[in-house]
Amino acid sequence: MQGFNQLNDIPLDPDNLTTKDLKNTKLRLTLTLEKTQELFESLLDSEDYGYSFEPLFNILKNKIQSIGQENININKEYLANVLADLLYINYGTAVWSDIPLQKCFLEVHKSNMTKLINFTGSPIYREDGKILYDTSYTPPNIKSILDSHNSD
Repeated sequence: MQGFNQLNDIPLDPDNLTTKDLKNTKLRLTLTLEKTQELFESLLDSEDYGYSFEPLFNILKNKIQSIGQENININKEYLANVLADLLYINYGTAVWSDIPLQKCFLEVHKSNMTKLINFTGSPIYREDGKILYDTSYTPPNIKSILDSHNSD
């Protein structure tokens, strides 16, 4: 988070949100929505059903962009519970589908770190703050993890 400049200079204060907090709120919602859309696409037949959700995701993306500071009400206790529930769901899905999630996470993390530009140490940002790929990016090799897991 530090290497990608995504940490707050001061601790998050839900009662005194900054412009950076608004931007980070929108970014976290957008990234979660994008990964939720990819989850739908990974589980459903794209041609018959998966892409039928695309209009709904587009509506939600547009709604996220219209969020203003006055719309944000961060309840850290509730947020912590939701994040823990998401971990529970993700690990449960990994167990159900026989995926070694911890190994995959470490591989994706290693890959994400290659998004930092090697010669300057500065990431390239999308307009909303998402880190983009650069020439130094190396995609994760999830296939090798799954192949190794299946041969055990």
